[in-house]
Amino acid sequence: MFTLPNRAFLRLEGPDAARYLNGQITQKVESADQTKTLWTAVTNAKGGIEGVGCIQQLPDSSYLFDCPAELGDEMEARLDKYLIADDCEWHREDDRWQIVVTDGEVAPTTGHATQSNRFRTFQTETLLDLTADQSIAAEPLSEELESQWCAVHAVPRWNREITPGKLPAEVGLYDLALSFDKGCYIGQEIISRMEAAGKTRTKLYQVVSEVSLSEEEFSTIASLDGRYYGLSVVKKAPEGAKVF
Repeated sequence: MFTLPNRAFLRLEGPDAARYLNGQITQKVESADQTKTLWTAVTNAKGGIEGVGCIQQLPDSSYLFDCPAELGDEMEARLDKYLIADDCEWHREDDRWQIVVTDGEVAPTTGHATQSNRFRTFQTETLLDLTADQSIAAEPLSEELESQWCAVHAVPRWNREITPGKLPAEVGLYDLALSFDKGCYIGQEIISRMEAAGKTRTKLYQVVSEVSLSEEEFSTIASLDGRYYGLSVVKKAPEGAKVF
């Protein structure tokens, strides 16, 4: 069991919250109901990634978007940019929420539990409202463990595999953060066109090796049970690589 440190939290509430949010993110908002927390991306008009995070619906029917802390200010400005006539409002609430991830352990009995694909495979996450729930005394996710989980499960990270302007298909986000049965959102036309064409400039590759891997070739490297895992976003697949 561990907590997720260094996250920014933006909450959207109001009668038009779902409709407005659907026009801003790549994930279908209705899929991120009160039982699921799902990856999503925020893209520009050319389909380039401006930010990534996870979205969930809270019991009060508002929506919570969490992202890397370094993206907080940028995402707050971007997600509020087109909010003109819609009846909803964003709230920045970094100090209010705590995310607890369980890896086979019993989930906390307080808070709001969902199944999350944050690490590609679904796991139980519990969201604690620190204004009402007691904080959980669990260790924060370390950089070493995060790298291990992301390398083993082929999860791209911001400013590692994911960089501003990259298209979702170029960094392994198609099956992780995109929905193709939702309405229009900013960048949707370009992203859908690329999906139909099946062509990208780069892809996310994962290599599993019995020998150590070079940091010059891979943006994320970790070892587990005597095997080495590496992630890279490149044009040409490394030998023996799996594509995402």
